[in-house]
Amino acid sequence: MDYRVFARGIQEFLLALQFKGFTEQLVKNIREDSFFPELPRKGTFTRVLDNIAWYLRHGEVNRYYNSYGFDVRGLRRQSEYLARNQFRILRNNLNLRVSAYGYTMIGVLRDKSVFSAYMAACLGSRRVLSEIAMIRADGQIQCLDREYPEAEPSLQSLLTAYGDLFIKQRDGECGEGCYLVEALDDGAERIAVNGQPSAPETFCRQMCGSEYLVQRRLKQHALLSTLNPSCVNTLRIITILGKKSKEPRVFASFLRLGVNSPVDNRSAGGMAVLVDEDGVLRGKGFGHHSVYERHPVTGVCFEGYALPFWEEVTRLVADAHRSIPSVPAIGWDVAILPDGPILIEGNDNWEICGVQDTMGGAKKRWKQFVNQ
Repeated sequence: MDYRVFARGIQEFLLALQFKGFTEQLVKNIREDSFFPELPRKGTFTRVLDNIAWYLRHGEVNRYYNSYGFDVRGLRRQSEYLARNQFRILRNNLNLRVSAYGYTMIGVLRDKSVFSAYMAACLGSRRVLSEIAMIRADGQIQCLDREYPEAEPSLQSLLTAYGDLFIKQRDGECGEGCYLVEALDDGAERIAVNGQPSAPETFCRQMCGSEYLVQRRLKQHALLSTLNPSCVNTLRIITILGKKSKEPRVFASFLRLGVNSPVDNRSAGGMAVLVDEDGVLRGKGFGHHSVYERHPVTGVCFEGYALPFWEEVTRLVADAHRSIPSVPAIGWDVAILPDGPILIEGNDNWEICGVQDTMGGAKKRWKQFVNQ
């Protein structure tokens, strides 16, 4: 066999697959409705050229062409935006390198159980969402609450003791592997998983092979329930430790809102709304394929809606980041409860699309915050 011919064939095959992916996304971008229908849109030929130019310049399909507003005449400058892969390289070069401290704390952020234990020790247990149990890879439940009398409780006993439960994969991302579990009072000892009846044994058996964390279902602040009551709506707040200042500053903030879903992630049909420096919602709600000025279920208008406890929220994420100084750029998930904010998790591998959908081009801002 001529291995050079074989290698060339593999390369041509991969290029064909890449081109196929580009053409499919191009067609989606062109056919998709504008996120800004009130503004004049570019012609089809111009939009096709835009997508080709982005692909040639950045080596990737721009999945956010329309949500960034590039399809609208004179609205946005593409040069002010970070391409997805370009940003990932910048973010990873910043976060994954061994810092001046001689170590990295990425593992604390990647393991949700380790994260909650560490942050509770640093900030206090009342400021961090903790786990009450873990469903092991073999389907057995291990209690993590020292005050609970059973070492290996059942799902039903946890529901009796703590009420509704929220279960998520220990290393999950983007809302995958998340379940809202409720008790059903039908005399059959069944549960509801994301609204669907199930037997507890069947549910635990389906989860074998991965580890899941069990948490209490949070009760969010009334102002957040007014926006959307179907799930706990969380804030994504990105803080950056500058190379010179070594102090965390809020790089971007947006509120994630669910739509008839137990989770608020955009990948599950939710949306993101910009939060300004005063804790007030601004602009529209951006989903992956749709945009809203009001919540489609509750009808509440986003523009000008003030969030509670904003000073406490920004203080919480700043204190949290000071506890993980070896990771310069972190995306925090925060819920606002009736008595104040609570930290849910931190992410070193956060994405730029939600930031640029809600705030606009972040290239210049990224450089300023990193180098401050």
